[in-house]
Amino acid sequence: MPIIQMDSSLNGVDKQNLSIKEYLQAVPGVYVQNAYNFTQDTRISIRGFGATAAFGIRGIKLLVDGIPETTPDGTGQLDNLNLDLINRIQIIRGSASSLFGNASGGAILIQSKFDFEKDFFESSSSVGSYGFYSQAFSGGVKLDSTTITGHVRLFGSEGFRDHSKFKQINTRIATRHNFSDRLKATLLLEYVNSPEAQDAGGLTLEDTGQDFRGARDRNILFDAGEEITQWKAGTSLEWQWSGNKTLNSYVFINQRAFEGRLPFENSGAINLNRNYVGIGNSLDINHNTHDIKLGYDLLSQTDDRQRFDNVEGNTGSQRFDQKESFVNLGWYLLDYFSYGRWYFSAGIRQDFNWLSAQDRFLVDGDDSGNIDLVNWSYHAGVGRMLSSSIEVFANHATNFETPTLNQLSNRPDNSGGFEDLEAATASSFELGFKWKSHDLNLELVGFIIDTENELVPYELAGFPERTFFRNAGNTNRQGLEFAASYSSPNWKVFSSYTFSDFEYDEYVANEEDFTGLNLPGIPKHHASLTFISTLVRQLEISVPIDFVGNLWADDQNETEINGYAEMGLNLRYIVELPKLTIKPSFGIRNLTDQEYFDNIRINAFGSRYYEPAPGRKYYAGVLISLK
Repeated sequence: MPIIQMDSSLNGVDKQNLSIKEYLQAVPGVYVQNAYNFTQDTRISIRGFGATAAFGIRGIKLLVDGIPETTPDGTGQLDNLNLDLINRIQIIRGSASSLFGNASGGAILIQSKFDFEKDFFESSSSVGSYGFYSQAFSGGVKLDSTTITGHVRLFGSEGFRDHSKFKQINTRIATRHNFSDRLKATLLLEYVNSPEAQDAGGLTLEDTGQDFRGARDRNILFDAGEEITQWKAGTSLEWQWSGNKTLNSYVFINQRAFEGRLPFENSGAINLNRNYVGIGNSLDINHNTHDIKLGYDLLSQTDDRQRFDNVEGNTGSQRFDQKESFVNLGWYLLDYFSYGRWYFSAGIRQDFNWLSAQDRFLVDGDDSGNIDLVNWSYHAGVGRMLSSSIEVFANHATNFETPTLNQLSNRPDNSGGFEDLEAATASSFELGFKWKSHDLNLELVGFIIDTENELVPYELAGFPERTFFRNAGNTNRQGLEFAASYSSPNWKVFSSYTFSDFEYDEYVANEEDFTGLNLPGIPKHHASLTFISTLVRQLEISVPIDFVGNLWADDQNETEINGYAEMGLNLRYIVELPKLTIKPSFGIRNLTDQEYFDNIRINAFGSRYYEPAPGRKYYAGVLISLK
């Protein structure tokens, strides 16, 4: 499975830090939508996994500083991620269930800024188009063997579209203590409060022609949007007990309170309280030519879900009350070993998943129930270094994706219990080539993925913008990924291209046969190009360009969404003073003022597929660092 590792400056010298899309758009095989609707969350897909998520991040495992952000049922959110603190991102493109279990069609591993040489304090302020504002403070202190970092950020926007305002405060404290050269522990405390995030809703193409910045009238009438409060406490331990054995452990607790309003009355108001706890241990053994990893994860998620009528933005009568749980226990064994110029990898994982629904709304009967799932995942790979700079490799892997608790409880008849959905399973094969030199890096990867029981979203007339799911038989995905980068003393260039030929291999629903049609939500062609220049010593310039091809909005392939090219410009000037560093910055997004759609609501009822993206927009900021 190819891994891309990048630091926080990959996409340019500076960022608005509005969405993680700013960090991922240059990665082949990765496609990101919905950077501007904070009620739907950023939609990230890797080789098509995650493309059909109605909200949150699906099909992809998220870990921040070694602690899972993805729940056992496969739901991921990044509300609590401090974008200002990102130091490094690893992206695993391809099936990773043999290591991470459920919903691991790919993985994103984020590492925050921990290490620093001396105490520091930073303040950053920025403003931008459509009422955007951001104020952040960061600091770090070294006390002998202990480092303490803190961060707080307040940001928000009036939104490009009507009824798209949001605001959020995000805080984090991290402490790392080195008990010895071989033993260190980290403690994380995070809190996020998003008291307002409005949802402008999906529009028809005719609506966008009349008012490109408008909101759907029903979204305004029912005050569609959400409020979120979340906190997390976690600790991790790294213990190198001998020269070749290292134990890594984590334990965490995460609590999330969610209130949402959908643009209809019947069950249109949602209250969700989630408790998510987990513990994991892994032992890494380096023995001669072998790197062996043996470990387990034990994760537990409990959702207290209630639905009420939404009476034009006010909470009405209760319609649903259910307590749901998803417990996962998974163990895994991986081995990476080399022989001369050859290297091999193999891994296996077994996951036990226990799901339950306790129906507490008994007016319409008791629909409580349980589901038990056992899944095996494996991968095998081989590679050879043809020279010190040229490498070829091949991998075969499997992965699985269970329905989430939300998908299972979201039933068209509005009853309790779980919908009859099956886990999606996939088998993938990839063949790749890499060439690395001191100034030029090239990568070319081709892949084939066969999936059974793909989970596909759809809507119904009685519940507009409420997404239901069904299994879609079999799909076939074939793709090609290319990446290249070149560096010189004064400038760098990054480029990528992804070809995605994804089709339904066997899919019949409601007496319609979709076999042979393209999967919606993924462009067949996607490319990026980023220039970074430091020709003037104190002035840094970057120009990111994103090319997105046409894609389909529906399973029937009746509505094709036009592609677009978006260009940006980022400038940062560095002023070094004896005790102070000042970095003013300026940026433009959508430099050519393209009209395009930031998000496509797949299979939306009434052809309300379209969520318009902002036109040309600006931001300016300044970072002040005390030395």
